[in-house]
Amino acid sequence: MQTGKYILTSYFEWQGHSITVQNSTLSGKEWVYVDEELISHKRSLGYSSNHSFTLDGQKLDVHILVHSVMKGPIDIKLMLGEQCLDEDSFDYQQIMPGGKSFKRVVFEGFVTGLIFGAVGMFVGYTVTTWLKG
Repeated sequence: MQTGKYILTSYFEWQGHSITVQNSTLSGKEWVYVDEELISHKRSLGYSSNHSFTLDGQKLDVHILVHSVMKGPIDIKLMLGEQCLDEDSFDYQQIMPGGKSFKRVVFEGFVTGLIFGAVGMFVGYTVTTWLKG
């Protein structure tokens, strides 16, 4: 199993089996475990992905759907044919550290980058001026 701040984990039960789905919101990697054994993994940078597998002679699918990259939610569904057996939904208030919105995290990163950029420019200018004599 994967661990980390930006790993979403969904737990499903079906006919005595535990199905765990993990999704990294940073890298786009996805993992599907049945009874703690990894049965599918891939990287998906799109808005939806699908993992198909057979369990007890039945074809199951795990659908991962990102409604909006900026706002969420992210839905993870366990499907048997067209029937949804179970689903989890995550929004960015749950994912972001401290419950901040995605826009606020991006804004804070942008402001931090501006500050460090200005300091770097000042230090670079000062050093080159000093070296020129």
